[in-house]
Amino acid sequence: MQPFPKLERIMKGTANRHRLKILKLLKTGEYGSEIELAANLHLHFETTWEHLRRLVDAGLVFKQRQSINMRHHLTHRGKVVLAFLEKLK
Repeated sequence: MQPFPKLERIMKGTANRHRLKILKLLKTGEYGSEIELAANLHLHFETTWEHLRRLVDAGLVFKQRQSINMRHHLTHRGKVVLAFLEKLK
């Protein structure tokens, strides 16, 4: 069993509707940059960046540099957590 602080970070990472939407968008593979996600969610770039930072801190998303852009992808943990949350609907 994982320590409670790690579980708490994962739960906090998913405790926002915008972060849940980001996880779903990243699952599709069509979106990945802060700008693409911000435009799709109708959020300010900095707000989107902060949500992505929290998802990275929770271990649900990882960043990958592609030339001058930073792309975001789901980690294995992110895929498992998203699948679990989709079953709760």
